[in-house]
Amino acid sequence: MRRAVTTFFIFSLPLLIYLGNTEYGYTKAVFALFVISSLIVLWALELELEMALKGKGRYRLNLTPLFLPGVALLLAGALSMVNATSLGTALQSLGLLFYFFAFYLFIANTVRQEWELQLLLGVILASAFFASIYGILQYFGVLPGAPGVPRGPGAIISSMGNKNYLGGFLVYLVLPGLILPLRLRSRVLRGLSLVALATIIYTLTLIKSDGVWLALTVSGAFLIGGFLYFKLYRALRLERGWVAIGGGGLLLLTLVLASMLPPAVTGTGSMDSPGVPIPMDGDREGEDPHLKAEVEGPLPLWAQASFSGGPLERILERIRDRTRLWDWWVGWEMLKDHPLLGI
Repeated sequence: MRRAVTTFFIFSLPLLIYLGNTEYGYTKAVFALFVISSLIVLWALELELEMALKGKGRYRLNLTPLFLPGVALLLAGALSMVNATSLGTALQSLGLLFYFFAFYLFIANTVRQEWELQLLLGVILASAFFASIYGILQYFGVLPGAPGVPRGPGAIISSMGNKNYLGGFLVYLVLPGLILPLRLRSRVLRGLSLVALATIIYTLTLIKSDGVWLALTVSGAFLIGGFLYFKLYRALRLERGWVAIGGGGLLLLTLVLASMLPPAVTGTGSMDSPGVPIPMDGDREGEDPHLKAEVEGPLPLWAQASFSGGPLERILERIRDRTRLWDWWVGWEMLKDHPLLGI
């Protein structure tokens, strides 16, 4: 039962969304707290029964090498409450962090066989595939997406509530998902995993987020470095035929899907009516433009600098007057005021 609940949870959490509450993550958080609590209880009962049958008085918990970094992350979350503007929000975030850390320990101590790992990885890859399909249909306007945006990248919320959240979730699975085509014995399952990966990559092209490609590039560089350092490429020689076929098939399928990509949709119009503005952040009905100007204020001096047409200027022009620029500025000011902890 514990394994079935775990599989169901990993598959359903990414796909869970309640459109009646625009704080889409709230529903996922409540669901996660309930299911993780249930899994911990089931695990405790299972251990109690196992120790009673074997006559053992204690159970040795496998902490894994990531235990101490996880504890450090929890401590950092606790420190963030020192000057928190909203103590309730900080406690809620810390509670979720603690619960997912407990779920990590649960997985590390209950998944013992390779087939179990393949099962869970396949389940979450399948979940990502369906989330990708949902986002693709929103992009083309087949299903409703973000309120006020009929189609295009801005319409993509999938089951995450935000295209960037979806992109982050999908990009996490691209490289781990390659394990399945390499390790699964069934050719059918290998093929299905490649289709899922190609669909995920295609969805990433629709999202149009620089961050996901940066993350994929950096993680790919680390993966290649690890392969070379630990000489893991020797193990792949046994599978080089499938690696070549699978990698080529994945690339071909992704290119075919990408070739179907329509022209980019900007924030000033839709694919059906280019002259009709699509409401964007700050342009929604009822928002006070004076309040927006008061909150944003003038750009910091470093953001107003000109780089004489170089690559830095082009990057700056892409992010000028956007929220991310202000996030970077706030982070820089925090670093200057509190360089050790940021608070």
